[in-house]
Amino acid sequence: MKKIYKSIFFTIFAGLSVASCDNYEAPAITSDPAVSIVGRDTDFPASASTGTIQFKADGPVTVTTSNEWLSATVEGDEIKVSCTQNNSLESRSGIITVKCGEKTTEISIIQEGVIFQLGEGADNIKFTAGKATQTIVAKSNVPVEIASEYEWLSGDFNDGVITINVDDNISLDDRIGSLKLICGNTENELSVTQSGISYPIFDRTEWYPTDARTRYNLDYPFDMDIEYSSTDPEMLTYEWDKEKKKLYINTEKNETGHLRTGSFTYTIGPKSGSMWVHQCDFAKDLASEEYRLYFTDPTDGKLYYMPAVLKRPLFYWLELPSIGLEFRINYSTTDHTISFTGGVACGQYRNYEVFTTLGFTMDGRSSVTWSTDAAVKALPLYEFDADDNVGYTTAEFEDAGTYTYPISEIVLTAFTSTTLSSDTYAGSLMRMVDPFLVRVHEVAGEEAPAAAPAKAPKFNKAALRDAKPAAPVLTKNDDMILCR
Repeated sequence: MKKIYKSIFFTIFAGLSVASCDNYEAPAITSDPAVSIVGRDTDFPASASTGTIQFKADGPVTVTTSNEWLSATVEGDEIKVSCTQNNSLESRSGIITVKCGEKTTEISIIQEGVIFQLGEGADNIKFTAGKATQTIVAKSNVPVEIASEYEWLSGDFNDGVITINVDDNISLDDRIGSLKLICGNTENELSVTQSGISYPIFDRTEWYPTDARTRYNLDYPFDMDIEYSSTDPEMLTYEWDKEKKKLYINTEKNETGHLRTGSFTYTIGPKSGSMWVHQCDFAKDLASEEYRLYFTDPTDGKLYYMPAVLKRPLFYWLELPSIGLEFRINYSTTDHTISFTGGVACGQYRNYEVFTTLGFTMDGRSSVTWSTDAAVKALPLYEFDADDNVGYTTAEFEDAGTYTYPISEIVLTAFTSTTLSSDTYAGSLMRMVDPFLVRVHEVAGEEAPAAAPAKAPKFNKAALRDAKPAAPVLTKNDDMILCR
C-alpha cells in the first residue's frame, strides 16, 4: 500500500487584550482544536481493500465520505478507510472530510480500475483426448471468477495462473468449449478444443501377421456400433465384446500353401477406414525351388529369366543355379519384405569373384555401386488367375530409398579380387532392369481369388511366355562409373 506522509497544520489566531487598570476582567479566550494529518494511505488497488490515515488532534474528530464505495471510521488517532472493489476498467476518486471543531480538511482517495491481461498461448488452447491440465499466466488486480457451461471443462485462477482442466473425451469427435473469465464488470472468454480419441486402428493401413491364427487386440471404450466387412471372411474375422469393451480382429490360420492377402473395412461413429492384411511365413509360403527371376536387359529391351531358389538353410538365400551363383538376402518378419544391398558376395564365375552391385544414373551416365548403403527390396504378393486356375507368387524388386541416387537395376559384377575397386573391376555378367521373382502354383480344384485392394502385382503375365533364358556374358564397360 502506498503511503504518503504529509503534515497539515491548522493555526488558530486569538486576539489579545491588555488592561491598564487593575479591576479590568479579560474576555474569555477560545480557539478551535488543531488537527495534524501525519500519515495516510491514499492510493488503493481495484480489489476491495483497507488503509489507515494517522492524525493528531486537540479535540474530537469526525469523518465523512463523498462516495458509497468509500467508508471511513475514527479509531483512536487513526482513521480506518475501506474501499469496495472497483469493477470498472476506469479508476475512480473519492473524498474523506476530516472535521475537528469548526475546521475541516479534505483527503483525496484514488482507486485504480480493473487490469486483466492473458499470457502467451491463450488463443490456442488444445488438448488431446485424455484427461489433462494446462496453465496460462494471467495478470489481474482483482479476483477472477471462472465459469463453464461444459461438464468436461473447468478452470480456476490462483496466484496469477489460470488452470484449465479437461476430462477424458471418450468419443471420436473433437469438441469445443469455452471458459468465461469474469473480472468485475468485464468478461473474457477462453476457447478450448479437445480432440476425439485417436483410435489405434485409424493409424494403421497395413498388417503383416504370420500364418498362425493372430489376434489384433484393441480396447474399445465406445458405446457406438461397428460396421465391419471383410474381403475374405474365412481369413479375416472380428469380435466385439461389449462387456469387456474389447475389439478383436483375427486372421485365421493360413493353410493354403501360399501367402494370402485380404482387407477389411470398418465404420466407427463418424470415422471409417480400411486395413490391408498380408499373411505370410517364409518357410511355408515363400521358400521354393520353383521360382524364376525375370528382368529386362537394357541392351536390347527384351525380357529374360533364370531359374531361382528362395531358401533358408540357416540364413536367407537367393540361388541362381543355372549360373552357379547365390547370395545372402534379408527377410523381414515385420513386413515380409525381401531385400539385399550392394557388395554381397555371390560366388565365383570362371576365375572371377562375383558381387551384387546396384545400378543407377549419375550425370546422364550408367553407374554402379557396391556400397552396402544402396539396397533394393520386394514385397511378395499372391494373385490367383481364375481363368487359368493358376496362382502366382511374385516379388518385384525396387529401390529401397537408402542411397543418394535411385536404384534402377541389379548388376552381377565380376572382380579380379574380393577387394572391390575400380582396379579390380572386370565387367558385368548381367544387368537386370526391373527384376522380379515369379513362382507359379498349380491349383487343384477351385480357389477364390485373394483380394489385394491396396497392392497388386505389376508384371504382365502374358509377357512371361515370351521371355527367353538368360546366360551370363562378361562385358566390360569402360564408360561405366564405379562408386564405392
